[in-house]
Amino acid sequence: MVRFLWRWLLRAFVALVLVAIALAAPAVYVETSCRGTPASGPYEPILVNPGWQRNEAASFFSYPEWHVAYTQQGLAQSLQGGADASGFDYIEAITGFWRSACALNRTAESDSASELPLEARIPMYVTGASFTFGMAMKALYENTVGRAAEALRGHEKTPQDRFDAQVTADYARFLERSPWYDYDFIKAVRGLWAEPVTEPMRGWERRIALSGEWLAKAGYAEVFAATLATPAKPQSKIRTVVRNVPPSQLSELGGIEIAGAGYQWVLIETATGPQYLSLLERIAAIGGEIAEIAGNDDIMVSVLSENKRMTPPDGTKIIATIPRPGMGGYRHLLEIRTASLSQLLRSLSQGNIRLERVYTY
Repeated sequence: MVRFLWRWLLRAFVALVLVAIALAAPAVYVETSCRGTPASGPYEPILVNPGWQRNEAASFFSYPEWHVAYTQQGLAQSLQGGADASGFDYIEAITGFWRSACALNRTAESDSASELPLEARIPMYVTGASFTFGMAMKALYENTVGRAAEALRGHEKTPQDRFDAQVTADYARFLERSPWYDYDFIKAVRGLWAEPVTEPMRGWERRIALSGEWLAKAGYAEVFAATLATPAKPQSKIRTVVRNVPPSQLSELGGIEIAGAGYQWVLIETATGPQYLSLLERIAAIGGEIAEIAGNDDIMVSVLSENKRMTPPDGTKIIATIPRPGMGGYRHLLEIRTASLSQLLRSLSQGNIRLERVYTY
C-alpha cells in the first residue's frame, strides 16, 4: 500500500514539474529570444514634470492584460451567438498571447534608451502563465467531457448553458473597467445552481464543470490579491501636449483642464480610459496634433480589420497581427509616433479599418 501511494505521489510530482516547465517555456523563450537593441538616445520631452511622465514601455506591456479581456469578449460573443464552449479556439488565443508578447518585448526594448529590467516584464509573464493554464485546461475539458455532454444534450441549450453565456459576457464587461481578481465568482456559482435542471446529463455536467472553474478562479483571486501588498491603482489622469489648437478651443471640447502652454503648444490634463480615445478623436477632428503623451513621442494602438494583411498607415509600424477568436477578423498592434496620431484618427474614420484602443501608460 505504501509503495502504491509512493508511486502515485511520484507520478503527481513529475506531472506538476512537467506542467511548470510547459507554462514557463513560452516566457523563457520570450525572455531569451525576443530582445531588441536599445535606442541610441532618450527623447527630450516637453513635459518635464517627472510626476506626470510615464515609461514608454508601459504602453506596450499594457496589452497582455487586454488580450485576456479580448479573449473573454470573444468567448462571450461565441456563446451568445449560439456556439458551444467546445467550439471556441482556445489554442489560438494562447498562441496569440505569446506571439504578441514576443513582438512587444522586442519593440519595447528597441524603443528604450537602456536595457529594460526584468521587473518590467514579470507581470506579462505571470499573466501569460495563468492565461495559458486556464485556457489549456478549458480546451482539454470542453473538447472531451464537455463535447460528449453536448452531443447527449442535442441542439437545445440548457438553462446552465445560457447562464454560462450570461456570466461570460458579464465577466468580459467587468474586465473593461476592473482587475479580474475583483470579480464575484462566488455569486456566479450561486446563480448557476439556482438555474433549473431540464436535461440531467448536460445540466449536471455544466453545474459541476462551471462550479469547479469559477471556484478555482475565486480561490486563485484571493491568493493573488493577497500577494499584492498595495494593489496598484490605475492612473486616472494623463497629460498630453497638443499643437495647432488654442487653449480656448480645447476647453470647449469638455473634460479638459489646461495645465500649461508654451510656444505653439498647449499642455492639457484629462481622464484616461475609454473617454481618452474619444477626446483624441475630437481633438483630431478640429485640426489638433498630438505632440506627446505623458512625456513620450511613441505609443501603441490597435486597429481591427477583416484581412490579415494590412498596409501600415503613414507614421506607423506593425508590431503584431493577431486573429480574434470568437469575433472574426484580425487585430493589428501598431507603434505610432504621437505626432502622427491625429492623422491616423482622421484617416481611419473614412476607411474600413477601425481603431480599437490607444494603450496609454
